[in-house]
Amino acid sequence: MTRKLSIAIMLTFGFGSPVLSDTVSSAQRILNELGYNAGTVDGSYGNRTKRALESFYVDNNSLYDGKLDDNEIADLKLAAEKAHDASKLILDTIVREPFKASKCRDVFEGNVRLHSKSDCFVLAELDHPYEVPVHQGATNIWNTMMMLDAQPTMTGGVSLHAYTFDQTVEFGTDSEIRPKTHLVTVEIKDPSLLQDGLNIAAKEWEFALVPRRLSFRDIDLDGDIELLLLANQEDGRLRLKNGSSWRDKNYIFSPSRNTLKSFGTPQFSHDLMTSDFDQDGHIEVMDHYYGVPGKRSGLEHCNLKTSKCKHYFINKLLDNGFTAFAQNGAGGMMFGPCAGKAGLELCWLDVRSDKGKLKFIKIAKHKIGERPQDKTKFLTWTGNIDYKQGTFENDTKTIFNLLDRPWISHMTDFDGDGDKDTLAFDVKVKCEKPKNQKYFDRTKDCKRKANALFFENIEGKDIKLSQTIPVDYNGQNKLLTGDVNRDGSADIYGYRDQWRVNDCNKQFTMVFLNDGNNGYKLMKKEELVNNFGKYGCENGSIFFEHNDVNYRLFTTQKVAGPSKAFLAIEVFSRY
Repeated sequence: MTRKLSIAIMLTFGFGSPVLSDTVSSAQRILNELGYNAGTVDGSYGNRTKRALESFYVDNNSLYDGKLDDNEIADLKLAAEKAHDASKLILDTIVREPFKASKCRDVFEGNVRLHSKSDCFVLAELDHPYEVPVHQGATNIWNTMMMLDAQPTMTGGVSLHAYTFDQTVEFGTDSEIRPKTHLVTVEIKDPSLLQDGLNIAAKEWEFALVPRRLSFRDIDLDGDIELLLLANQEDGRLRLKNGSSWRDKNYIFSPSRNTLKSFGTPQFSHDLMTSDFDQDGHIEVMDHYYGVPGKRSGLEHCNLKTSKCKHYFINKLLDNGFTAFAQNGAGGMMFGPCAGKAGLELCWLDVRSDKGKLKFIKIAKHKIGERPQDKTKFLTWTGNIDYKQGTFENDTKTIFNLLDRPWISHMTDFDGDGDKDTLAFDVKVKCEKPKNQKYFDRTKDCKRKANALFFENIEGKDIKLSQTIPVDYNGQNKLLTGDVNRDGSADIYGYRDQWRVNDCNKQFTMVFLNDGNNGYKLMKKEELVNNFGKYGCENGSIFFEHNDVNYRLFTTQKVAGPSKAFLAIEVFSRY
């Protein structure tokens, strides 16, 4: 007669130590729910389960001891509870007092340039101190560059968003203190009807996370806007040896429902791309992430309808970091530095979905230069010391020409033929340090120069360089498409000029105007003056269209420095 245990089978692993199959099954189930691939939930302890446990503990700043017992199950259950209760990361929700809209010209004391064909209104005051003051004297979290967005609502209005972070630790601090960020949302039924004294309602959220990348999308096509966050706590803290302080879950925040849900795997998320390959009305997320000790670089593709994610290791095709993606009718196209070429070669990949599995095919590449042989040490903004490749310019080794890969890229339809063309940059960095200084300091010793490279897409089969424009590269980390000069054509502009830098003169230093002949020209200062106003010390702008009217949403302050910031909108004339 066979004696049955509570859940049947006793297994052994390691040094003959016993483990119940139900313990293994529980671990497998929770690991899979958390995004770690433990394989089929079959109660069999194999290499896949072991590797999943090891990855789980690395991600949680610990080590797996090789014995699966009640201690591991307790750790896994606690992690699952935290993952399922992501809404606890919403620290505060504030319905602001109604704000009376005011004309911009009446609010700002100096540094004002009016535009005769535009109206401008202040929609909200933004004032919140940093917990730990950042450099350059900024005390208000809304004084620095941030994410701005405008989306249509189900009722025919527009929802306006401003997102920024709070500094909770000193730069370079090795800390596990949760970071903080803020989101302010303003909904307007018809922005073309804005007038002095109109009550504007705003809502604010405080989150215990900092996203590296974020995007506003209607994920399930229900008319409500959600916020996608690849959250890896980029608020200046030092990367721990195993990278754990830089990795967090990815999240979906719904402002209308006030809910925050996690998805994907904890990792050093870097590039956020969205698609809908299967045309089911639900957004799929692609996260091109950096590798950390014990974990490879790769691409995580998550179906947000099924909550299932798959990993692809495309390192032989494309380097991770600063990847652009554009969807087309058949799938999509990815662009970035070619694998192992350190930014000296640019690659384009055709991406298709076959029965839920992605396939990547290289369709073109462009060579920028040869790999330099010299190396030297650099102090990074995180406080780490890294080796950088380049060339020394003199015998004293105080001038170093740095090899740098493109920081940003953008894909849009330049020529109106229905496919996605590419804007990238050939970046040259010259660094000079004092003779007695031990390392080059990337944040203060280096200056960039670059060429903007425009590439034409030839029916999705080939890519060719069509235009080169010298630019003053000011560290822009995002490019957007919008009708900047209101001529009905798509222009391209740099959104955020300097990370954590408050400089009134850094706005609109990189704007490419569509010349109407399948090409672009760099916007001149007189064109800037002729097309829109300037109100105070502006920090960031986006352009959008609503009901055939063009708008500029921006944040600004009366003067440079630690002063109150404002969310404002400039209303342009109709076509």
